[in-house]
Amino acid sequence: MPTNRRKRDPGGQRMNLFKSAVGPGGEPIRRRRGEAAEAAWSRLPRLDLDPARLRRNRIVTLDKAEPAHVPFDMLRTQILQTMRAQGWRSLAITSPTPGCGKTLTCLNLAFSLARQRKARIALVELDLRRPTMAELLDARPTRPVTDMLTGEASIEETMLRAGDGLALALADGPSSDSAELLHDDATADALAAMTDALDPDLVIYDLPPMLATDDAAAFLGHVDCAILIAAANESELKDIETCEARMAPLTEVMGIVLNKCEFAARDQYRYGYGYGGS
Repeated sequence: MPTNRRKRDPGGQRMNLFKSAVGPGGEPIRRRRGEAAEAAWSRLPRLDLDPARLRRNRIVTLDKAEPAHVPFDMLRTQILQTMRAQGWRSLAITSPTPGCGKTLTCLNLAFSLARQRKARIALVELDLRRPTMAELLDARPTRPVTDMLTGEASIEETMLRAGDGLALALADGPSSDSAELLHDDATADALAAMTDALDPDLVIYDLPPMLATDDAAAFLGHVDCAILIAAANESELKDIETCEARMAPLTEVMGIVLNKCEFAARDQYRYGYGYGGS
């Protein structure tokens, strides 16, 4: 789970109960996974992906075949620079409302990160009311992420490995207990156990929209930092400001990503996000 579980100390400051390994100057110590973590990673069932299907579903960062991977690679670099400087290891991604493209951003960012040599990235789907990752990836987990969170299934039964660098915990349908799960300390314990077992370099959590329920707010205190995905011409400024105000006491807000926008680059490329979805 997240490396930085937070609570308020008597003086009102956040206390870090999970800490990342940090070297001089805030640079994370490169993770040298032990044999147990490597063995746990190799035991995860392999997920065979169809690149053509991914492209149709607007997942463009599995490789560099699509020019649209470039903005996500740029986002990846900015995120890594900030997280390394701060010694952060866990990242939540949310949005003000449904339809801003946060889940597609999570997937594209995760695949972009996993392309790095010897990377180990974990992506956990926690938008349990409207999960869409399994459909987008054409994946069928043996056991859903909710079973891992409740202790009913092991990591190996739940998570799938895409290539060498990305492990995914997916939902298999909407959960009626999403609020209770994200509020439950047992969920934090289960995700902490997953992080200890696999020892990933970075864990990304796809959270529900901030203004739709209180599910995201219930979980944000468990992560090092968060990004808010807003949709151009759809997300209202007052909603973005409300989300920032709610997020700030719970975690570090790394920034806002404006999705579904088009702009002309200096060269011949034209990057159109145009991503819908949850």
